[in-house]
Amino acid sequence: MFNQETHDPIITCVYQTTDYAKFKRLEGNREVLEARKSRIRKSIELNGYIPVPIIVNEKLEVLDGQGRLEICKEKNLPIFYLILKDAPSNVCTILNSTTTPWSLMDYINYYADNGNEDYINLRSVIEKFPSVSIAPILAVVCNIYTHSDSAANTKIRQGLFKFPASQMQPVIRTLGYVEKFLSYWRSGDGMKASFVSAVTFCANTPEIDIDRLLDKFSDLHHSNSTFNKAYSIRDALSWLENVYNFKAGAKNIRHICTLYDDHCRTVRFKNLSKQP
Repeated sequence: MFNQETHDPIITCVYQTTDYAKFKRLEGNREVLEARKSRIRKSIELNGYIPVPIIVNEKLEVLDGQGRLEICKEKNLPIFYLILKDAPSNVCTILNSTTTPWSLMDYINYYADNGNEDYINLRSVIEKFPSVSIAPILAVVCNIYTHSDSAANTKIRQGLFKFPASQMQPVIRTLGYVEKFLSYWRSGDGMKASFVSAVTFCANTPEIDIDRLLDKFSDLHHSNSTFNKAYSIRDALSWLENVYNFKAGAKNIRHICTLYDDHCRTVRFKNLSKQP
């Protein structure tokens, strides 16, 4: 079938309705942020209603345009929609990647809602520690002390991230300490990410009594002691080393920075040994 005016083929039809109840939320699609809905409302107020169609699949599950649908329902405006047949399972991530960018949490929710056990585990840990942001949680999950792992973010977006249930308890233990240390963190203390990495290292190093370090850190915090700014993991480790060894007997002194250097050398050696 061709359009008589343009002579172009007609590929699909755009429908109009005010029966909003017929549409369904696609499992795994991200929630519409209030900020997004506010922008749509403001656009309608300033420019009038422009009938841009939403995209649905054959089950009338919304693939793109959930925000427009909610605002049309709110304002009792007709909604225009087109049906995308045989849509791939990851169509939401494809469509949304070209419009409002998805956050890492959007991707985690998407794959978790679709039954991916690794993402279900990851989301469970994130929800368990609401006061800790995603970046330090991923650093702990990936067991990273020396650098940020952008590869982990890429794997999350691609649905390839691995976090089996067997790894959850060690991560939860470490994050428990991270959360406690962060409760004493002051905004002027330096780079929070470096501090988190340092705490993560200490919590997973057998030679360091992490509970003793936490107690001494808490005591010094309450005494309003000041330290050098922690702008790198080495700064933070030096900071924690001074706290750990404060008024400690010779048997209890730990050279945390040296332990970290040994760890880095071991990691580098392992990486070199893997090379052909």
